[in-house]
Amino acid sequence: MRVLVKLEEVIVCILLIRFIRLLMVIFFPFVNIPEGTIREESRPVLIHCKRGKHRTGCVVGCFRKLQRWHLSSVFDEYQRFAVAKARVSDQRFMELFDVYSLKHLSFSCLKR
Repeated sequence: MRVLVKLEEVIVCILLIRFIRLLMVIFFPFVNIPEGTIREESRPVLIHCKRGKHRTGCVVGCFRKLQRWHLSSVFDEYQRFAVAKARVSDQRFMELFDVYSLKHLSFSCLKR
């Protein structure tokens, strides 16, 4: 697995892509997001995890809420990609995620 991580770092370096590794803390998955990581000028953003199951879908769902997607659209996208791996608990997490909990980050979609 470590070889794969190194290869990933080399590829993004060659492509001149900014690489940021964030560790997901189970109860507080968004506490260590560096300033500017998810601003529009930083896009596109590639989000993935080691297993590619539930964490990625949850993070993308929360990101969609930051983009002010309607919750039904967030769930539609999640279910389209999660297929058999979809879990009600993941959707509940996305539903309860408060975008204003990221107020420590300064980007326009959080401005009321």
